[in-house]
Amino acid sequence: MDTVKLAPDTSGDKKLALWAANKVSVFVIFKLSGESGGSTPCVIDEFSPEVLRLKWSLEPSDTVRGELVISLQGASRIVSDIDVRALVSGSNLIDPNEAFVLVTVPSGDRYWLAMMRPSELDDA
Repeated sequence: MDTVKLAPDTSGDKKLALWAANKVSVFVIFKLSGESGGSTPCVIDEFSPEVLRLKWSLEPSDTVRGELVISLQGASRIVSDIDVRALVSGSNLIDPNEAFVLVTVPSGDRYWLAMMRPSELDDA
């Protein structure tokens, strides 16, 4: 019996592209394979079918202090819900009614992204 390999679901791409184009502030929560993870406010600096590049600063300035580059080869990107009450930090920075985009890469690492402020872009 032949195994059919399905293409990853990329239904979250429209939301990621909109956030990237408008440089809106987003909050990323990540869980790496194993038990490590974290979260930070950031902006999407680059988004394409191949890569998602997130950048943030540690102080209010234009100087980039941190960067996370996620390879999207074989990754799914779907609009998803997350239990905001389960977050260790950042729950006061996001709207619990806002949809998240869940990025899951082949290694099992997961990244949830959500807008940090109420969105006037939802109607766009």
